[in-house]
Parts: sequence; structure tokens; C-alpha cells
Amino acid sequence: MRARYPTARIIAYGYDANVVGLWKNASGEGLRGHGKALAYAISNSRSSEAKRPIFFIAHSLGGLVTEQALLISLEPNEPRLR
Repeated sequence: MRARYPTARIIAYGYDANVVGLWKNASGEGLRGHGKALAYAISNSRSSEAKRPIFFIAHSLGGLVTEQALLISLEPNEPRLR
């Protein structure tokens, strides 16, 4: 991907993928918590580049985490994440 888009900044995001933990909140995070952590990680790393487009590439459970991050960023009580 870097060869095709040399100016792209590619970032990987990791999380605890324990499926039981995501649904039962065993790790204290849950699916929503992982999504919120992703939303804040993006916000913190983009403070000076808020207008730069973002393209997400996610698979399976990562897609659900990404979806939660996007939904959380639309909530009225999270204006910093827009």
C-alpha cells in the first residue's frame, strides 16, 4: 500500500480480541470500550490534522470496533471526537 500511496500515513490499532471479553465485559472494556479507546486514540493523534481524510480498513471484529468508534464520535456528549 505504501508504494501506491507514498504520502499516506498507515497506522495499525490493536485491542484484546477475546470474544468472550468483548461481550461479557471480562476485560473491563467490552466492544463499546474498545471503540471509545480507538476514537480517542485517533483524536489524540490527529489534533493538528483534523481535516485530513481517514480511510479505515477493518476485518470482522475490527469492523465492529471501528463502527463503535464512529458511532461514539457522533454522540453529542463527545464533541472532541468530531
